[in-house]
Parts: sequence; structure tokens; C-alpha cells
Amino acid sequence: MVVLNGASWFPQEYADTFYVVKGIGALLATCLLVWHMQRTWHAVQGWGQRLRYLTLFYFAVLITAASVEQTSQHADVNLRNLGAILGVVLLVAAMVVSLHESRRKP
Repeated sequence: MVVLNGASWFPQEYADTFYVVKGIGALLATCLLVWHMQRTWHAVQGWGQRLRYLTLFYFAVLITAASVEQTSQHADVNLRNLGAILGVVLLVAAMVVSLHESRRKP
């Protein structure tokens, strides 16, 4: 547990700014995911893919909501939070690529 709580090198005076940026990024990722789901939901063939979409949506909303709570509590930044922002960046990249690819399909 000590490993996940450690980020002593992060300048904690910028923790609120970090959480605001993470929250905005997570909100953007969530919106892109909803847009992608709206464009592709009709073509989804099975419940497995639908459940994957819904699980991804759940985690995107969870990161967004956590950022709001962490900002209001003035929480310190730790490694889990840094990992979450990496997940947000990956989700935004995945949604931009997926939306771009779905536009190219006839």
C-alpha cells in the first residue's frame, strides 16, 4: 500500500490544478466515448461488446466523479491518481482514433 500512496516528488501545492485537469480530461473522454457509442451502438452484435462499452463508460464516469471529489477534499496526488490520468489520456486517444476510423467506413 505504501507504493500506491507515494508521490512525494509531485508538487502537492498543484494538487487541485492536477485534479481539475484530470477531471476535464476525463469529462472529455467520457463525452467522446458517448459519441462513439452513439455512432456504433446499432452495429454492436453481441452482449459481450455492449458490456465492454458499458464497463469502459463506467470507469470513465468514475474517474470524472473522483476528480470532482478529490478537488473538493484537497486530496494529495498519489500514484493511483497519476495512473488514472494516464488512463484518461489513453481513452481520449482511443476514442479519437475510433471516431476517425468509423468516419472512413462507408
